Amino acid sequence: MKNLKNYIFILIILLGLFFLYIKKAHLKYFLDINVFELIALLAISYLGFLMLGFSFKFILKIFALTLSFREWFGLTVCNSMFNYYLPAKGGTIAKAFYLKKYYGFGYSYYISLMTGSTIIGFALIASIGLIGVFLTYILTDRFLSIFAILFSLLLAGSLLSGVLTKFALRLKINIRHKKFNSLVINLKEGISYFRTHRKLTLYFCLFSILFILFMSIRLYICFIALDQDVNFLDILIIRSITEFSFLISLVPGNLGIKEGIIIFSAGIFNIHGDQVVVAVILDRAVSMFFVFGLGFLYSKILLGELSKERAKEVVQ
Repeated sequence: MKNLKNYIFILIILLGLFFLYIKKAHLKYFLDINVFELIALLAISYLGFLMLGFSFKFILKIFALTLSFREWFGLTVCNSMFNYYLPAKGGTIAKAFYLKKYYGFGYSYYISLMTGSTIIGFALIASIGLIGVFLTYILTDRFLSIFAILFSLLLAGSLLSGVLTKFALRLKINIRHKKFNSLVINLKEGISYFRTHRKLTLYFCLFSILFILFMSIRLYICFIALDQDVNFLDILIIRSITEFSFLISLVPGNLGIKEGIIIFSAGIFNIHGDQVVVAVILDRAVSMFFVFGLGFLYSKILLGELSKERAKEVVQ
């Protein structure tokens, strides 16, 4: 399975390079981007990851675990960088490993916390998408039925998973499937952590929403920098739906998956042309430049922290 994912990843890279070759005439659009727009894209990326880092920082406070800036921000950036090495789980494993080795934070607690935060995060993203759909209808009299149905189903699924978990545990329903039972227990514990720490949950929700907004702004600027006339609400809806690409994580960093979803969604909004492709390539390029630039820096810093901790253990 791992080799298959690597083959898919390599195939997407090759297809991407081939596409750039046959569309090389359209790469001239990049020349229209000025320095101020590039700085703005990097600044928005920083603010977005800062919000994501804040949400990570506050959910760890549920266990009275207080991390320094270099830890909660560094682990957030490293999470995204390692996701390019291993699909979805790479960054999560790296964060869990660091917290276990440096703070003795149990893997079971981390898994439960991440499971709960994922369900809440999906519910938030679906809600943002629905709000975007209804605002679009109010302001432009366009009702985007496809997105309304998609976001409604995703929101219902997120909420239903929590309700069914609570129901199953209350009735002590036992399904003879080890992985399923483990998932139910982790989900139940994760949701209970957030329910009993409502103030921290509110902070987590607030910063998660801000992260989506900043990432939407970044994608919006990518279109504007290429002189593409787009509506911000359309971009917000498109960016929201791409967050669910995590569910179909087949290749590292969801490379090509997110871009495909954006291009397909842009077509629904009648945003056509090669500039759409160039815009999503620009968005990915800025993201990778930021993630790998700071990811390598913070991975070195955090590995140094672990080395010091191990040295202390040897001395003791």
